[in-house]
Amino acid sequence: MTSVGGIDDIEGNIEKIMRTTKKDAFLIAKVHGTSDFIQFTGDAKGVQLDFPLVTDRQKSMETAFRSVAKELNLQIVENRGSGGEHFLDIDIKGTPAEISFIVRTLMEKLFRVNQSTRIEYELNA
Repeated sequence: MTSVGGIDDIEGNIEKIMRTTKKDAFLIAKVHGTSDFIQFTGDAKGVQLDFPLVTDRQKSMETAFRSVAKELNLQIVENRGSGGEHFLDIDIKGTPAEISFIVRTLMEKLFRVNQSTRIEYELNA
């Protein structure tokens, strides 16, 4: 299911990904009109935020992503996809409200989103 909303809609989407029992569930939050996005998987305890380093744009944002993660005291784990893709993953535990505060802050700092920015949410839950 795809919907368009604002940055404040992240909490409801995070809650859905945390409550689902679907094994292959995911959430993608994409900044409308750009190629910038982050993706999530989750369970009742929290979410894993995945920042892919596949495109030139994503690769150019790696230093900024690492800097924002450090500023927020988040631990990055580097992973490789089945096709060799490089991902920076962050496990975030807490309530949907606590997690969405962190995600919102990260998106504001990394993608420069604000209250008027439209976010496309793709939820498979």
